[in-house]
Amino acid sequence: MRDTADLNASPNLAPKTFKPPVRSTGTRRPPTRSAGSTRSLAVAPEFNREITAESEVERPVRNILLSRPDLEGLRDQWPKVSYVDSDGYQRFHTFDFCALYTNGYAEALAVRPADRVNSRPETGGPTLTETVDLINAQGSLDGFAHFAVIVTDHDFTRGDVHNARFVRRARRFRNEEHVQEVYKLLSGVGPRVMFHTLVKGSKYPGLLELAVWNLIDDGVLVPEIAGHVLDRSWLRVISKGSEAAQ
Repeated sequence: MRDTADLNASPNLAPKTFKPPVRSTGTRRPPTRSAGSTRSLAVAPEFNREITAESEVERPVRNILLSRPDLEGLRDQWPKVSYVDSDGYQRFHTFDFCALYTNGYAEALAVRPADRVNSRPETGGPTLTETVDLINAQGSLDGFAHFAVIVTDHDFTRGDVHNARFVRRARRFRNEEHVQEVYKLLSGVGPRVMFHTLVKGSKYPGLLELAVWNLIDDGVLVPEIAGHVLDRSWLRVISKGSEAAQ
């Protein structure tokens, strides 16, 4: 794949020495001020690199992507590709994110509010849906990503955003001793357990809560229902083997 060195950058969640974060590697930099939308310029500790978000929809999508356990790399405002519209004119489109997963699959993401994906620009030209379809059909992403998709605010919930925030926080402050402490408790429970049960009675419940989130991230514990994972949420115990928490 062309120009994907940054996609393959290894996460460095707890560096022993301070390493200054690098700027976004996107093909464009969103203006820091806008009367019409939100701008978010934040450093992702996973890659020690700035990853921008240009709207209130892009920001939660960025955080949900960063929380995925199979995410290998993420770039913002990239790639910029050319395509030919239905009238034969050459046009260009810059994707909001490009995600690379551990299985080697890469996808370019165009993020918009759901009510705008089929709206035609005031200046004319194709809608976002038409643009993405043309780019996929014409192979404009060859060398950059395997496929392009549209992500809207209908594709995630507030619970997804909440859970992503806690997963990322737990990863950053992961402590294997605490993870093992919670993991050992699983041998004394049935196929399901309430989140609170695993931390109650502890002198430092906040630290064990992080460990529970680590086990959720590892796939050892799985929420029974979608939505916010809270202290009263029921979790299914997927594995009690000692190797699962390593």
